[in-house]
Amino acid sequence: MKSIEFIGPPGSGKSFYTRKLSNFLKKEKINILDLEINFYENFPLKFKLNIFKLLLFRLKKKLSKKDNYFMRLSNYYFDKIYDFNHEFSLINDKVPLKKFTKEYFENFEKYEKRDFVRKKMKKWLFKELPSIYLSKKINSKSKIFLNSEGINQRIIRLILNSGKKSNFILDNLKYNFFESDILIFVNTKVPVCMRRLKKRSLKKYSKKEIQNFYEKSRLIYKKSHKIKFKIDANIDSDKIFSKILKIIIQNKNK
Repeated sequence: MKSIEFIGPPGSGKSFYTRKLSNFLKKEKINILDLEINFYENFPLKFKLNIFKLLLFRLKKKLSKKDNYFMRLSNYYFDKIYDFNHEFSLINDKVPLKKFTKEYFENFEKYEKRDFVRKKMKKWLFKELPSIYLSKKINSKSKIFLNSEGINQRIIRLILNSGKKSNFILDNLKYNFFESDILIFVNTKVPVCMRRLKKRSLKKYSKKEIQNFYEKSRLIYKKSHKIKFKIDANIDSDKIFSKILKIIIQNKNK
């Protein structure tokens, strides 16, 4: 299954282009799987689950479509209540998942002292990593795994806290297996990100935080050996979208 991943600082436009790209590909009769749909659809195909878990996964798959406010709210509280420790334990013995998670969590806990951030990242990875693993194992040319924030975005979160150790972590953390086939860096300048975040009334980021995120995103982009494309999100969005589509169409059958 081909996979496409966006990286960039908060407010750069990753989610916007992911939705737009998803809608276009669906019109072209291409089956799109996002992080959650991929997880809940394919996990039961690869691992034996009891009847309760199967029903739970079917419910969660439906809620993950988020067709209305009730489903979005239910999906939110479901994630608050339910963890994925069991599912993660089933898949964590798979190489190279086990080695990567051990190294990642050791580094993250070393540099991130805030307990609530640790818990949030751990819960996210417990669903994200198996979903990426499944996308690599499902043999389907008719589907595309589309991720607005993938493993590279989590690596950026890690190295932002590691200071001078960031280059060491990048050079030694073996995460190539989890990288997407196509990496798209949304190259939005810091002032634009700041204005967008202010309009959305989201968590307040300082200019320095966004600048650091931008620089680390660019560093990850430069180091990646995957098919990659940098777009300038400060120009007309239709032009950007056309460039993204061109890259995807050229490479989707490779």
